[in-house]
Amino acid sequence: MYLVQEEVPQEVNKALTVWKFELPITSAPSEIVPIRLPAGAKILRVGEQGSDPLLGPRLFIWALVDPEEQFQELRYVVTAGTGHKMELTTLSSRDWDYRETVMGLGGRLVIHVWISRPEGSNGVETSADNG
Repeated sequence: MYLVQEEVPQEVNKALTVWKFELPITSAPSEIVPIRLPAGAKILRVGEQGSDPLLGPRLFIWALVDPEEQFQELRYVVTAGTGHKMELTTLSSRDWDYRETVMGLGGRLVIHVWISRPEGSNGVETSADNG
C-alpha cells in the first residue's frame, strides 16, 4: 500500500472578503438585468439596506469574493413581485437559482429574486476590466 501525498493548492490560503453589490429594481416584472461579480463569487444573501427618497428601497447582493480576483463573471438577475406574471422562457433560458424573497417598506413591498449561475467555463469572462 502506497501513501500518496496530495499537494495542497495555494488558493486554499487566500483571504476572502464579503462585498456588496447594488441590485437594480426594475419596473417591469421578469426583466433580466446583468450584474458583474468577481469570478468565483459566492452569493451569500440578497436583502434591503436603506432607501432612496425618490426610488424607494435599495436592494443589495452580498457575496464572498477574492478581492485580488482580476476577472469578472457576468450574472443575471430577475426580480418579480408577488402576483406578477413571469414568462416561463425567462427562467428556462438559463440556469437560475431562486435566492431570496425580500420584504421592503415594512413588508409592503415583496420582491422575489432569481440569480443565474455562471455560464460556460465557470462563467468567467476573459476580461479584467473592473469598471
